[in-house]
Amino acid sequence: SGKGGVGKTTASVNLAIALATRGNKVCLFDADTGLANVNILLGLEPQFTLAHLLSGEKNIKDILTPGPRGLQIIPAASGIAEFADLNQRQRRILTANLKALEKHFDYLIIDTAAGIDNTVQQFVRAAHCSIVVVSSEPTSLTDAFALLRVIKSKGDPGPVYAMINRVENYEESAEIYKRFASAVRKFIKLTPKYIGYVADDPEVRKSIINQQPIVISKPHSPGSRCLYTLANGVEKHFKESPISNSFADFWQEQESQIKPVPETKPAAAARAKPATSVAPTSGSSSSGTDHPD
Repeated sequence: SGKGGVGKTTASVNLAIALATRGNKVCLFDADTGLANVNILLGLEPQFTLAHLLSGEKNIKDILTPGPRGLQIIPAASGIAEFADLNQRQRRILTANLKALEKHFDYLIIDTAAGIDNTVQQFVRAAHCSIVVVSSEPTSLTDAFALLRVIKSKGDPGPVYAMINRVENYEESAEIYKRFASAVRKFIKLTPKYIGYVADDPEVRKSIINQQPIVISKPHSPGSRCLYTLANGVEKHFKESPISNSFADFWQEQESQIKPVPETKPAAAARAKPATSVAPTSGSSSSGTDHPD
């Protein structure tokens, strides 16, 4: 999203649960390495977090935390400054563990942090597709534009979708999408596709306060229907665009281009089959995947 507070984590959590409800094996990765919010939205208190993984104390299976509908969560490290922007050794630990993990899941949903720092950019570029979450607020649109511009400046970001959050209806979402996509096409030479919107549903705020995801607490509310439709869009994308490389391959390629440094606690990498990964870069879901054009 670039900007915080636009609904990225809410969208990530509910999208992951919607996919898991349909029988998919889903892992939700809280990739905000400085501030953890996924476990808060789910009312969970994980024993181990990403901090234990990146320090070398635990492996990825040790920190996996079970969530609703069979969902598995990689909880973030909260309030630990040294993990806010990953260094070379931490990236190697993460790469090795994600490579071992991927073969066990159909989808890896990555909830990135707000902002445009290097770690955020790498997560978005590593994913097989990304969803940028925007709202009608001018700051949301400009920050999302800035994030895509920075990512595009470093190479092809892969498929990018736009999800419009907190709007009254499809027509309003289509208008916002067209303005955003037009600016991105003109100035960045990138065309984000429309994947849907999430209705401005008061039940969404209630679900956040109650730490009960709306797709579970109010599955037939307008917000939930939008989020399940977002899951449709994600499934449709990967049916039409099969993948051959894994999420961790990107990180390994990046590491191969960096001069090695002495390691104090090397992590053993394991071969794993490709998993489907998507990085919501902010927002909530859709009530239709028809292109507004």
